[in-house]
Amino acid sequence: MIKLKYSIIWGAILEEIKILLDQTDEMYLGLFVNSLRYDNEVQGKEEKKKYLSSLKNQIEKINKKVKSFNEIRKFAFGEKNKLTKLSPINFPRMREIVTKHKGDYPREKGLANFTEELLGTTDSASSLARKHTALLLRNNLAPLRTELGRFVESIKTLEEPYQEFYKNEKKYRKIVSNEIEKSVICYSVDLKGEAVFIIGRLLENLCAEWLLLLKRQGSSQLNAINIEDLDFDQKLNRLHYNLKKMSPSQFSKAMALKWDRNTFGHKIGKLNELSKDADSNIKTGINLITFVESKVVRKSGEVVPKSIKKTD
Repeated sequence: MIKLKYSIIWGAILEEIKILLDQTDEMYLGLFVNSLRYDNEVQGKEEKKKYLSSLKNQIEKINKKVKSFNEIRKFAFGEKNKLTKLSPINFPRMREIVTKHKGDYPREKGLANFTEELLGTTDSASSLARKHTALLLRNNLAPLRTELGRFVESIKTLEEPYQEFYKNEKKYRKIVSNEIEKSVICYSVDLKGEAVFIIGRLLENLCAEWLLLLKRQGSSQLNAINIEDLDFDQKLNRLHYNLKKMSPSQFSKAMALKWDRNTFGHKIGKLNELSKDADSNIKTGINLITFVESKVVRKSGEVVPKSIKKTD
């Protein structure tokens, strides 16, 4: 349930950050043209001080949400996950921009231009200066907005090694799809060793199923053999060397997956070093599972999608 629990919290914080950014843009920057209107530098310093105090509170709210977001990202998915990390807004830079703000005069004169001047819609030095400063401040919000978009895209990395599975999901029987989904869940919460183990175990079971079907259909080389007594090595050797059902490349990849599966499953060796190979293990396993599953389905006489029938 950790995936569901934290994704709900995470999504809520993500939405809060977006709302706060929109508020900042509309209230503090969009309406910035109505602020910092002063007649002299003494008055200007006071107006800038009040504006910065209010703006600082708003930015602190956003940065607090960003910190919470990143903490959940790390806790739920591990330090080395590929999800985009959000960066806090650089308030010191915004303070510097406001402090250096100049050009508030001369203003447009006359009552007819008072409203336009107030709203910053004129071409006076005052209006243009405030517009320019607001633009500089808005640029400081842009990196976080960009990262929010990148984060949504980066969610795909949680299931990156399984893209081949999702692309060809209709090729699998329900029992096989369910096992792969178990691996996906483990991978998405950074239990990559368990994810590899499930894929390796599934491949072994499919190899056993394939051998049983070949035996039932009269393979003379399997007549005197009890398939259930064979270990993973022996199943792969039978399929490759004796029956010529696997290519040398498929056999070597399956053997490599077998070794890593055992390492992860039995907690032996240097797991931290092996974990970096989890993605390639899973991708290899999915490709092999797709191949063996197509043979098992065909041998068992089940209805097979046309896309599988072309894989001989």
